[in-house]
Amino acid sequence: MRVNPDHTSGLLIALQRINADEGSVLRQIASGKRIENPSDDPAGIAALAQLQSADANSQQFVRNISSVRTYMQMSDSTLNSVVLDLERAVSLGVRGANSTMTPVDRNALALEIEGINAHLVDLANSSLQGTFLFAGTSSTTEPFLSSSGSVKYQGNANTNQVQIGEGLWIPTSVSGDQVFGADGTNAFDALQSLVAAVQSGGDVESAISAVSSHRDQVSAARVIYGNSLNQLDSAELVMNQRHIQLAQQETELAGTDMAEAATNLSSAETARNAVLATIAKAGATSLFDYLTGE
Repeated sequence: MRVNPDHTSGLLIALQRINADEGSVLRQIASGKRIENPSDDPAGIAALAQLQSADANSQQFVRNISSVRTYMQMSDSTLNSVVLDLERAVSLGVRGANSTMTPVDRNALALEIEGINAHLVDLANSSLQGTFLFAGTSSTTEPFLSSSGSVKYQGNANTNQVQIGEGLWIPTSVSGDQVFGADGTNAFDALQSLVAAVQSGGDVESAISAVSSHRDQVSAARVIYGNSLNQLDSAELVMNQRHIQLAQQETELAGTDMAEAATNLSSAETARNAVLATIAKAGATSLFDYLTGE
C-alpha cells in the first residue's frame, strides 16, 4: 500500500487561494475600486469604458464653454461701449442741430464726434489674445482699416461656432459687417456724415437718424451675445450635472462595496483558520495511523 507523504498539498493550495482572495479584497478596500484589471470583470470593464468616454465628452464640452465665455463676455462688453459712444454722438448731434450754435461751437462738437469715430474704430478692432472679436472667422486679421477718410471691413461674414453638447452648437461671434454695417453705409460713415452736418449746419436730423439706426443695430448684436451666454450657462449646468451622474454610475459599477468587502474579508479569515486547523491536525497523523486506519 502506498501512502502520499505530502497529504497536505491540497490544503496548502487551498490556503494560497484563500490568501490571494483576501489580498484582492484588501486591495479593493485600500483603493476603493472593485475593478482594476480587465480580468476582474470583463463586462464591467466594457461598461466602465463607455461611462468614462461619456464623461470625457461632457468635460470637453465644459472646457469648450469655459474657453469661449471670456471671449463672448468681452465682445458683449465692447459692444456696450460702442452703444454708449453712438448715444453720445446722437446727443452731440442734437446739440448741433440747434440753430443758435456758433461756428466755433459747431466745430467743437464736430471734433468730439470725430474723436468718437476714432474710438469706435479701436473698439471694432478689439482683440483677445490675438483673436479679433469682430472679424468673422478671419480672426487673425484686423477687421477694420481706415483709409482716405473711410473705414473698410477686412473680415468676412462667417460666424464662429462652438459645440457645447451632443449635437448642440451655438454662435460665438457676430461678424463686423453685421455689427457695424456694410462698407459705404456703416456706422463710421454715419458718424462722418454727422460731423459734416454739424459743421455746416446742414441736415443734422437725417445724420442723427442714421447714427441712431446703427446704435440699434449694435444693440441687436448684443442680444445675440446675451442669448449665447445664457445658453453657455445652461449647457454648463447640464454638463456638470451629467458629470456627477456619470461619476456616481462609475462608482456604483467599479467602486468597492465596503459592506460586501468586509463580509468577504471575514469569510476569508474564517476559511483560512479552518484550513490551518486542518493542516495542523493532518500534520499530527502518523504513517501508522494511515496503515492501521485509526
